[in-house]
Amino acid sequence: MLTNYESKSYAGEPDAGLQGGLNITDVADPADPKHVHFWPYDKSGLHRFTYDGRYAYISPELEGYVGNIVMILDIKDPSRPVEVGRWHMPGQWIAGGEEPTWEADAHRCYHPIRMGNRLYTSYWHGGFVILNINDMSIPKFVSDLDGPALRVPDPHLPADPVRYRGRKWMVVADKDAGALWTQHPGAMLWMVNIIDETNPIPVATDQLDPENLSPRSGCHQPAEDVKGTEIPVA
Repeated sequence: MLTNYESKSYAGEPDAGLQGGLNITDVADPADPKHVHFWPYDKSGLHRFTYDGRYAYISPELEGYVGNIVMILDIKDPSRPVEVGRWHMPGQWIAGGEEPTWEADAHRCYHPIRMGNRLYTSYWHGGFVILNINDMSIPKFVSDLDGPALRVPDPHLPADPVRYRGRKWMVVADKDAGALWTQHPGAMLWMVNIIDETNPIPVATDQLDPENLSPRSGCHQPAEDVKGTEIPVA
């Protein structure tokens, strides 16, 4: 049984007194931004999020959970955001008696991206997860592809799925884990076939020529909104 739930061997400990959360700003006048609301979280804060004009799909870190989880916020009234629903990977909810099968917070929500009634969510060393949000109050698991299967130490972000020649694809980026996984061949861009979304199949990778590159050179993040067959990648 793992006992180091509170160990932050990957993310590190937040500074004492840090209050993380989501800040909402009115930029109707770009020259004079106005603070609207700060929505604090129980712990150190959130990492990344997407916003569709009504709902924010966020990655907060909350008391009772190990690592960041998926949450949906209704921001119809920007001064009073309301939680609509949440989802966590089984093993994260330690306050509910769950036990993670991974070290520390290695499996945690990194970035949910909505397309239609799906959330395509990177989960750090937990790979990525596809969630059905037909009912936003109860996001439902559709499928995942974990690190060992994908050989990815830290999927940074699945881009919007695209259709090419009649097939549905996900563009998935690694994030170089550096010293955390020294045996990994380096961060790559992955093409994952999800024509059957219950069975994601990685079919190809792309990577810079490693010659003369530093150990931290590699894929980090693709354009999140895919418009065609050319995809800018950091």
